[in-house]
Amino acid sequence: MRSSHRNQCRLILMLLRSVVIALVVLVSWCASQDLKGPLAEVVVEGTDNYTDLIKVVISARPGTPVERIQLEAERNRIYSLGTFEEVSVSLQDRGAGPVLMIVVRENPKIFEVSFDGVKVLEARSLKDYISRQNLVEAGGVYNTIRAEEAIRTLQSAYRQVGFPFDVSVVLTVEPVPGAGDGYMEDPVRLRYEITENQSVNEIAYEGISVIEIPRLKSLFRPLRDREEGFDLRIFKAAIDSISDEYQSLGYRQSGVNTDTTELVDGVLTIRFRELRIISIDTTAIGIDPKELSSEIGDLFNFDVLLEDVRRISKGRSSDVRLVPRVIPATGEVRVIFELGPPETAGPVAQIRIEGNTVLDAEEILEVLELRKGDTFTSTLAEEDFFKIRDRYAEDGYLILNQSDFNYLDGVYVQRITELRISDYRVTFRGGKDNSEEFLVTRQMPNVGTVANEAFILEGLRALAKEGAVRPLGREIIPTEDPEMVIVNLIVEETNTGLFTPSAQYATNNGFSAAVAFSEANFFGRAHNISADLTAQTSDIGFQFGAAVSYAIPWVYFDRFGFRDNRTSVAFSLFSEPTINTPLTADGSLRVLHPDATGDNDEANLVRVGEYTSRKTGVRLSVGRSIFQDTFLKASMSGGVSQNWLEPPSTLCTFDQAGNVENGGACFLPEDEATSFIPLGGLSSFVSTRLTFDNRDSIDFPRTGVVATSHAGIGFGNDLRGDDGGRQNYVYQQLEFGVKTYAALKGLASRGRNSNHVVAFRVNAGHQLGNNYPASRRFLVGRTNVEATLIRGYKLIDFNFSRTYLTGSLEYRYDFELATAATQTVIGIAFVDLGYASSMSDYSDYGTPVVGSAGLGVQVNLGFGGVLLPALRFDYGFSQRNPKGVFSFRLGPVF
Repeated sequence: MRSSHRNQCRLILMLLRSVVIALVVLVSWCASQDLKGPLAEVVVEGTDNYTDLIKVVISARPGTPVERIQLEAERNRIYSLGTFEEVSVSLQDRGAGPVLMIVVRENPKIFEVSFDGVKVLEARSLKDYISRQNLVEAGGVYNTIRAEEAIRTLQSAYRQVGFPFDVSVVLTVEPVPGAGDGYMEDPVRLRYEITENQSVNEIAYEGISVIEIPRLKSLFRPLRDREEGFDLRIFKAAIDSISDEYQSLGYRQSGVNTDTTELVDGVLTIRFRELRIISIDTTAIGIDPKELSSEIGDLFNFDVLLEDVRRISKGRSSDVRLVPRVIPATGEVRVIFELGPPETAGPVAQIRIEGNTVLDAEEILEVLELRKGDTFTSTLAEEDFFKIRDRYAEDGYLILNQSDFNYLDGVYVQRITELRISDYRVTFRGGKDNSEEFLVTRQMPNVGTVANEAFILEGLRALAKEGAVRPLGREIIPTEDPEMVIVNLIVEETNTGLFTPSAQYATNNGFSAAVAFSEANFFGRAHNISADLTAQTSDIGFQFGAAVSYAIPWVYFDRFGFRDNRTSVAFSLFSEPTINTPLTADGSLRVLHPDATGDNDEANLVRVGEYTSRKTGVRLSVGRSIFQDTFLKASMSGGVSQNWLEPPSTLCTFDQAGNVENGGACFLPEDEATSFIPLGGLSSFVSTRLTFDNRDSIDFPRTGVVATSHAGIGFGNDLRGDDGGRQNYVYQQLEFGVKTYAALKGLASRGRNSNHVVAFRVNAGHQLGNNYPASRRFLVGRTNVEATLIRGYKLIDFNFSRTYLTGSLEYRYDFELATAATQTVIGIAFVDLGYASSMSDYSDYGTPVVGSAGLGVQVNLGFGGVLLPALRFDYGFSQRNPKGVFSFRLGPVF
């Protein structure tokens, strides 16, 4: 009711304002017919921000004769600003002389600027771009002209990244009811709908002579055959391949002319610019141009001319220089040979490399054009510098882009200026609210080292993974010292505080819900604090759990090498329920039913039962980086446990012969199962884990290796001894694992990450100890633990095992299906193999190797601030379960 009343008041005020303005204009117009003389004053009402601008844009000034003022023209000039939805202009007599009265009503404010259809560029970057170029941004007054001009700005942004056409941009202005302040007019949302796609029905080639048409067609075929239309990555990959081929053939600066290449009405016309020689001047070196390998009219081939320089300079003591002058507008080249003073050249007796520290001289000598015995020329020496620069760039290193070489008395010297990092500058886009700058700089190479783009990018990726701030880019800024540079890192703070409600259903655990609060940048130092409250259905009622944790991913202070070697600390308190845990009898999940009177022992084997447990305790872990991509972690957990028997979900039925009819699904009676409930008590586990991980991504890795080794010791007193009393125990556990990935490059265009990936993992584990709770052993088969997972099997197919060996081979395809509800969808085909030391129907360590195959799909959900874990659905087929077993679990691909 209150909102409706406010809207009615707004409408009435707007109508009254319009009526008043109309009456003022009418009365003023009538009055202005008798006004004469010079204008005394210009008065502007209705705006505070644009008063001066209005007085500048109109023609009338104090002193202007009234009879020369054209009110409609002045009104149109004000409207042309694009800022006002109503403008009235009148002449009034206010005693001191004629006054030009201007009454305006501003357009509504902009509530939000949004983009639809944006995939290639980031919406955030486009928003910043039109804010800088057109002053179109949230909070500002809606300017119709600037908002329309922003369309061309957006099209220009796409052209700059390589689009050969103007993307379609449609502007929609939408009021946002209820978002206004008090009785002010509702603000508007500017929605730019961008269509990044155009169909490519035909590809034409113009001005090409170096590369055969069939070769061009093969390069652009993926773009031509793509049903979805134009794809920038495929287009640029083809352009880059063509550029590489021209370069390798010596036709430098020739190739595709991206300025004139265009896609119009479904026809993509690839236009080439091939430089041609229009004149050759060899006067200075005293030879006939006909002695050269190139002649007028030939394509400009720099490599061919270099060989001519090498040949012509032989035996000379003056430097032979090649000076090509390119006319960009016409693609014409004038080739000029110059000759230096005497004694500026001669045979190379020794080559010396100076200034190199990150590359060996031998590595640099391998790429040089000039070798011992050659005649020195500055042209070939300049070429050597470019090859040295490219060799440094191969390893990511930066050097001063200015050649420095000389030749004296047979010694040829190339001096290299390696650019070193003098300092870091951190620029927070949007301002710095909480984060410390060292969160960014600690991920970077040390000050004083040679600047390396690859290492800087690696640090930015690590920064993004940490999550406290988001990297946006970097700049290399020169200093007064030519050997030193400043690295400017551009970042923005992220929304690190999350309130995350979630709900899930699993086929083996039922319904559960959770409410979690987490802050990933506590104190602005990327500390993580979290609190969780969970509720889980079970056969004995709702089970509630809670946990609080505090983690420091990098203990960052200047002692004991903590700044150089990442050290992490984590601490948590918890009370966690676990439901549907299988009961065992001497490690076996099935026993003979005591009421069975038949002689079919196999049919009379039934499941022992299930129980719910609660463990309340503490966890502590400390980790430290010991080598690149290698992390050592020590952990300790301890607590007290309680266990309760769950009533059997399925009772056993018997046939006329006294044999159990549903042995694979039913449980022992409660009075029989009670004796198998584990004893509650104290337990602890202390372990160390060594991990090597150089994956390119955690969410969807395409390359890299993960290798882990884990050793631990468990002890406690929650074990029932032979006499029924409490018994202490100790056991040891060893685990190893390797995961690796391979992107199928043949299925991806150059320059694009392949969405086709093959992943492989193998895991093994073994426990030592004679008498300890069976529940501490490995559960293999249908489990949420990646290392012991074998899909296509049911829970009863495996017993708790002391030893396991499992492996998985998966083919994955990322559909990149990003919607309002999904981040992506991943399709999976898998094959699993495994061994467990204890299986139903087999004696311990007499079990066979088992396998399965199937299909899966993973859906990564995301609803803005409400985050949900990835949902994984698998359907696996095995020899024991040929009809297949469906499973659902949470978490990403391994």
